[in-house]
Amino acid sequence: MSIKSLLKPFVFLLAIVPSIIAQQSDRPQSFERGLQLYAQGQYDRAIAEFRESLSQFGPYYAQSLYNIGVCNYELGRKSESIGWYREAIRFKANYVAAFHALGVALDDLSETAQSREAFTRAVELSREKHAPSLFRLGLALQREGDLEAAAVSYKKAIRESGDRMPGCHNNLGVIEAMLGDLNAAERHFETAIRQSKGNFESAKYNLSLCREMIATSTRSLLASLRVASSDLSM
Repeated sequence: MSIKSLLKPFVFLLAIVPSIIAQQSDRPQSFERGLQLYAQGQYDRAIAEFRESLSQFGPYYAQSLYNIGVCNYELGRKSESIGWYREAIRFKANYVAAFHALGVALDDLSETAQSREAFTRAVELSREKHAPSLFRLGLALQREGDLEAAAVSYKKAIRESGDRMPGCHNNLGVIEAMLGDLNAAERHFETAIRQSKGNFESAKYNLSLCREMIATSTRSLLASLRVASSDLSM
């Protein structure tokens, strides 16, 4: 699953859930039209509708700001999307999805410190239950060389996702191999491949290298192991 595709569900889920909980049908028509246009991939037109919905300040104001950010991200305007995510957070300080999306966009622009901060905030606000942010925080920690902390974050992501994140298992496999437990690494790579129904090429590559290292009692191939940048949620 691509990084972009991780953002798509939030436009619908985060925008729709509040109205379901409150049993309301008072969303601005422009907001509804924006959702429909987004679903059709007409992002510029969706942005225009979400902008119009901002004129009706209310419970959907922050969601409209966030959705404009997502549309800009889809159009490749990542710097612009960051501004909209930050504005959404200004109006809704506990907006987990906005913090996660902000982290993704910042990471794409190599703003690693700010990206990690955004993912950390999303994890904190969700009480360590937002699996995508737990994965991305683990990835940031792994890149920094804090393997033990990264492993903890991946394991939490696995738990909160119902063990439906092959990318977590792949990256745990890399960590286990780096820490010297090739047998544990092998099991994680096997799990990643099984969960992805055989479509996880990096995990298959890593499993092959791992088995070669086990057979030859050498760790010379460790540097060639591939870390997954997407959790490949199912």
